[in-house]
Amino acid sequence: MVWHALCGYWGGIRPGTNNPELPECRVIKLKLSPGLERTMEDLAVDKIVNNGVGLVSPEVAHNLYEWLHSHLQSLGIDDVKVDVIHLLEMLFEEFGGRVELAKAYYKALTDSMKKHFNGNGVIASMQHCNVWDDFWSKTTGVADGTYWLQGCHAVHCAYSSLWMGNIIHPDWDMFQSTHPCAEFHAASRAISGGPIYISDSVGKHNFKLLKSLVLPDGSVL
Repeated sequence: MVWHALCGYWGGIRPGTNNPELPECRVIKLKLSPGLERTMEDLAVDKIVNNGVGLVSPEVAHNLYEWLHSHLQSLGIDDVKVDVIHLLEMLFEEFGGRVELAKAYYKALTDSMKKHFNGNGVIASMQHCNVWDDFWSKTTGVADGTYWLQGCHAVHCAYSSLWMGNIIHPDWDMFQSTHPCAEFHAASRAISGGPIYISDSVGKHNFKLLKSLVLPDGSVL
């Protein structure tokens, strides 16, 4: 599995890359509605708002996914996790409204998934959950420290899943098996009803913990 954002990366695609396989794009200044300004304030969003997004025109969004997914498929990747979907909420004014912009991008994404990843090899990253970042803080024992933050993550995921789990498989996100809260995350993912997957650095794995999440023969349910 490989992660990517709906528009390519967090800030979209860089214009002027001189890559003939990439569709042209231009930087669009984001505009937040009053509602989004009250609910979406965080460091990642602030950076995107300040810098704008390199957006591929919705008319050629299919070229973006064809370029990206055909390359991933050629490397043996069999599914993707699509994140930063909320960006379309901030970019729609020049493109006929958010419904029309979303329809164009989702159709392009769906067509590419059918072609390259058997139609369903995709996770909509954390879209059911008002989630806090897994690995934001490195401190412990204080109100904004590691253990407190991980608890907030799990609580948000659990409450959202009680509702959304009736119609989707919830995504509680990846975790690192060597993280200070790895056991906590492993236990929460085991009861989540969603996929269990990790984002360990190469060569840094807690195999004892990972083996506790699978059957004795190494298979999964």
